[in-house]
Amino acid sequence: SNPTCRRNLLHGPAASSPTFINLNANSNVILQDAQSSIFVSDAMDAATTFEPVLNVPAFGSFILIAIIFSFLAFRTRMVEDAVQRRQMAIKKLKQVKALETTGEVASEQVDECLQEFEDAMQQEENLR
Repeated sequence: SNPTCRRNLLHGPAASSPTFINLNANSNVILQDAQSSIFVSDAMDAATTFEPVLNVPAFGSFILIAIIFSFLAFRTRMVEDAVQRRQMAIKKLKQVKALETTGEVASEQVDECLQEFEDAMQQEENLR
């Protein structure tokens, strides 16, 4: 047996042509009135079926933002590397200068360290 629940949607004198909702065990909802019957489950299936659509402007914006973000992250990393190189060069220059005063290091090594420091400074300035 298939139990069915039936309710009258319109009450009172305005209900000249009563409309009923039938709920049956197959979970199909049927709207019935004197003229026609509509299977709501079929209408629901048609309403929820859709094809995925690519939103081209949103996708283009996403790609542009991703490219700019990647470039800025790369550029920031390059600046950080240049800062570390400069800090290491100045530390080495200070050590060599200290050793130069005691006569343990030749002036050529001091000149090399000074040139390395200047190159590191120039690279950092170019990246900023």
